[in-house]
Amino acid sequence: MFHVFRRVQKSKTVFGLCLLLSLCFILNACKEEKLAKYVFLFIGDGASYAQRRLTELAQQDRLFINTLPIQGVSTAAALHSNLADTAASAAALASGKLGQENMVAMLSEDEPLLPLMTSVAAQNGYAVGLVSDISLDSVVPASFYAHSPKKQSYYDIAVQAKDSQISLMMGQTFKRQKAFKKEDLGVILKKSGYKQISSLKEQENLPAGKVIASFKKIPFAIEAKPKSPSLAFFVEKAINQLQNDKGFLLITVAGKMNQAAEMHDTATMIREINAFDLAVKKAYEFYEQHPQETLIVVTGTVETGGMTLGIDNSADLDTEIFKNQIISADAFKSTINRFRKRRPVGASVEDFMPQIEKNFGLKILSKNQKADLKKLAANGDEKAKEDLKMNLDSSELALLREAFRYSMTEPSKRPKNEAYLNKYEKYDPLQIAVSAILAKRAGVGYSTFGQTAVPMPVSAVGNGAFLFMGNYPQTALFSKILGAMGLMMPVEKPENPDRINPSPAVSADTSETGAAQSESLPKNP
Repeated sequence: MFHVFRRVQKSKTVFGLCLLLSLCFILNACKEEKLAKYVFLFIGDGASYAQRRLTELAQQDRLFINTLPIQGVSTAAALHSNLADTAASAAALASGKLGQENMVAMLSEDEPLLPLMTSVAAQNGYAVGLVSDISLDSVVPASFYAHSPKKQSYYDIAVQAKDSQISLMMGQTFKRQKAFKKEDLGVILKKSGYKQISSLKEQENLPAGKVIASFKKIPFAIEAKPKSPSLAFFVEKAINQLQNDKGFLLITVAGKMNQAAEMHDTATMIREINAFDLAVKKAYEFYEQHPQETLIVVTGTVETGGMTLGIDNSADLDTEIFKNQIISADAFKSTINRFRKRRPVGASVEDFMPQIEKNFGLKILSKNQKADLKKLAANGDEKAKEDLKMNLDSSELALLREAFRYSMTEPSKRPKNEAYLNKYEKYDPLQIAVSAILAKRAGVGYSTFGQTAVPMPVSAVGNGAFLFMGNYPQTALFSKILGAMGLMMPVEKPENPDRINPSPAVSADTSETGAAQSESLPKNP
């Protein structure tokens, strides 16, 4: 019995020593852990798991962002709703607070302005950059430098750039440069010290100092030329511009994928996600050179479109259908408008089919054409097989005929009833009809033209990436990123999680999830 007791005591002593040594090792590792000096936040507006997965199927390869070692999940909400719009979600990312729908980084007109991630970083000596493939005064990029009770107040949003402390902005040009009895935006930005450029060649460097590089047109990736401005190009230029001894924070917003998703333009959205993935790779190349000092976080705002992979008991997903599309639905609208203005009397959808066939590959074949193609296909003619595959069936042709009739009607005279809006929303009917035919053939469906409450993926790599493991409210990303930079303590389990069943009168304080008020955000020593 005595020997047994001695063995137990010895085991406890050994265990205690091991525990002590382990704690010392952990504490020493923490002590030596560097803060994230170079931080990248990539925001894919509107894209969630279904969009990522469909893109992988289309390219027959994994997305780079899905290979990053840390994969987490975030849930979005708005201040008074469990269903956030893009504005509320952008506010959550930029400020750590549940945002208000249709506002830019605001809770209400009566609440104090929210402290923004970019401001906290700039006040602590970090160089801050903001790049986007949409206009810089659109709600997602704007949420990182401005506050506005209306997300459409473009001039009032844009002029706030002068006080933003963001040293570099790159994107599509501001939507509204002038306002009645107010100074032109360009003049205001110049007075505040910004150098403004509207073109940039690949071999050129950005000018020193504060810079706004705004481009008149950033095309969708599906229509881009080799030298067109792109997110990957912007990220590469921004890294060269922002790199310094103190460090930088670079926010990258991919907004065109959301525009494509709203129009149910699947082929364009796939190419936008690919372009987004390439931009992240540019940051990863930098990370490989500075692995101990760099953090890359990739996430999104809210899912758009309610995408479903596998509809109507689909046997498979056929993404090959999207390879026939060569322009975006947005560009297709211009083609439709031109035809409507010049169309001959009594024009039918058959008269417009050459444009549909050219841009999307869909065809209307006669009986004789089908018979001839079937013979060729039987003998192994691949082109004949493809032509037969792209032939419209009777239900698809009926859908096109209805859409053509509405599209040839002046927009102001089109129906405004619920049935029409549920089918086409604010878009041109032919835009929607052609995209819907391709999506259905692929086995892809949409449930809305707006946003859903589907959780958003979070992918991360680098210093502090472990903070982004698990499932957490979207607002927590604010404190996690600033925590990795050493600017505040990251909060893993906020006392007041994102809205689930709050009382109707939610205050700014009770909606807080991990964010601190501006006066409590410490400066990095």
